[in-house]
Amino acid sequence: MHKPDLYRRFGPYILLKSLGCGGMAEVYLAVHLCGLHARRLVALKSILPPYNGVEAYVRLFYHEASVGLRLRHAHVQEIFDCGVIEGRHSMVMEYMQGGTVSQIFSAGIPIPCEIAAWIALCALEGLSYLHKLCDETGNPLHIVHRDVSPDNIFVDVEGNGRIFDYGVALCGSEVEDIQKGMIVGKYAYMSPEQCHGEAIDERSDVFSLAVVLYEMCTGRTLFAGESDVQTINAVLEKNIDPPNKLSWEFPSFLSQSIMRGLERDPGRRYATADEFAWDLRSFLKMRGVLAPQQRCREWIAEVFAGSIAEEREFLHGALSAVDVQAPTLEDLLRAGNNAGLVAPSPQTPDVVVSKVSQIVSFQTKHTTE
Repeated sequence: MHKPDLYRRFGPYILLKSLGCGGMAEVYLAVHLCGLHARRLVALKSILPPYNGVEAYVRLFYHEASVGLRLRHAHVQEIFDCGVIEGRHSMVMEYMQGGTVSQIFSAGIPIPCEIAAWIALCALEGLSYLHKLCDETGNPLHIVHRDVSPDNIFVDVEGNGRIFDYGVALCGSEVEDIQKGMIVGKYAYMSPEQCHGEAIDERSDVFSLAVVLYEMCTGRTLFAGESDVQTINAVLEKNIDPPNKLSWEFPSFLSQSIMRGLERDPGRRYATADEFAWDLRSFLKMRGVLAPQQRCREWIAEVFAGSIAEEREFLHGALSAVDVQAPTLEDLLRAGNNAGLVAPSPQTPDVVVSKVSQIVSFQTKHTTE
């Protein structure tokens, strides 16, 4: 799939365009044509060819999938499937329209504090879900994201903040952390305990989210230095000016909430993502923001107006071009019959299901005049 001819099949999917390429994997927008008008757009992530057989990369890839496949929540990106397609380790993910907080920063557009609070609140709800997640038998997984940053918080066109990218997530139920001994994440958004390489819990993600919220509200980077060492030292030692000290107009309650999230001592920090979210929800009520998602949806439509319009125009043309490859009704009927399925009689009688002494019986319903 590396540098492919687009609009070609890759397993059951048709590749539409590249969404990006990182150090380990590439991501494509693809479509699964199920038949007739049934189709699903997905983001298809595959390990780059040079790393397709490297054990460490493959383990990390399936580790991300093992976390993502469990997730079903409005404020996290879902992963639908994972496996080998045409010899490539590939992951099928939810396709999201909108942009990341990092892209908003790059556009140089100020974020109103109410919008910033709503995006952070959504992210916290997603993190809370992640932190509380249990396995199939009800045992807590104790997941910590470990890489909460502007790059990994998405704002979709519906006005929802979404957490994504679980590549370095710590799953407490694992016998061994596959990245044990490594400092993972982005230095400018790590908690102090994460920088020290100490044991971490959900409060580490709370700190990271507070850094992102601080930057959304102030338009300033908080800890980023000219080198990794300078950045880590800033996380551990820099004096943090409260947002309401930088601007007298900044709401004091929101400033206090952010500073509590930025407490270097985990014991003085919000104990859970839910606690932080509660305060942000209270702040929005204080400000009279009764429909924050709608307000964010309208705001994001303006911020990404050009890219959203361009994306929709592309999709209109691309889907029109590939829809001709979708299975027809005749194809589907033929495939079903070849699988040994028998078409029902066009005059199939009504079926009434009745339960008598725990036995289910099917009886033809007769109508009498």
